[in-house]
Amino acid sequence: MTKLGIGIIGAGGMGTEHAVNLGGIEGVDIVMVADAIDDAATVLASRVGAEATTDVAALIGDPRVDAIVIASTDETHAELALAALQSAKPTLCEKPLAVDLDDAVGVMAAEAATGRRLLQVGLMRVYDPIDVELKERVPSNGRVHHIRAVHRNRNDFHRSIDHAISQSMVHDIHTVRWLAEAEITSVVAGMVPRNGDGVRFVTAAARLDSGALASFEFDDFAFGYDVSVEVTGENGLARTPDPADTALHDDWFAWFSVAYRREAEAWVSSIGAGSAAGPSAWDGVAVQAVVQAIQRSVRSGREEAVFLPDCPSLYGRR
Repeated sequence: MTKLGIGIIGAGGMGTEHAVNLGGIEGVDIVMVADAIDDAATVLASRVGAEATTDVAALIGDPRVDAIVIASTDETHAELALAALQSAKPTLCEKPLAVDLDDAVGVMAAEAATGRRLLQVGLMRVYDPIDVELKERVPSNGRVHHIRAVHRNRNDFHRSIDHAISQSMVHDIHTVRWLAEAEITSVVAGMVPRNGDGVRFVTAAARLDSGALASFEFDDFAFGYDVSVEVTGENGLARTPDPADTALHDDWFAWFSVAYRREAEAWVSSIGAGSAAGPSAWDGVAVQAVVQAIQRSVRSGREEAVFLPDCPSLYGRR
């Protein structure tokens, strides 16, 4: 029986997570790992029994590679996603789809022009058991009035405000959209205390086209890694377990280990079915539009509109 050959672009933390998870699925073979740093590609390739290369184009074009994972640096995602679309190979692209909204829209438009979904974006919380269980409880409380998303990270990387929002808060943004089944129309940033030359804490509030409100709280230098969400409806409240009721971790890999495995399994299943089924290029565009609106609000001090393009029919409408 022929195995599904997968090429991994990026041999850092995310590339390693995907390679190990995918390599553990029956019927999958990691055939090639590409990274700009030769030693990094070699180490991961040796771990999963693959060939190492620094030539990304060679990986995309290799006939042994049936599907592609993009886990390289953020600024490379849009260009690589376009190349993967040109190859007509199913692709799991880590978030962000692009670091610029126009580039994300360009990727979405290129996929829409093919007439079928080839891309899945790595917004993996939709596979997290805690979040899935919360979403199942939301309808029982009636119309959603408010969603509160809290995200604590344990690092002292002194990240810029733009990076904190685009690399971390982006997951909270997608969680709100997914739980509310609505789009965010405007945002306003609140407190942004600094951590030396980086950001320590970020808050933001949002309006959704359903009439609901949302609030975001992100701490980049907390006691440990923790994510919690609560949804207030017209008839009651649903929320994820308190931090004391969950295992405390130093980073997101352990916290979301099950989500990453389920994401890998779902992606492989979708390839067999002939169409990507997880978070889409539209989701990548929508969250990037909110990311950039929050970034503008930090600088302006005002509520900023979220500028969304028309959604191609390929992705349906809520």
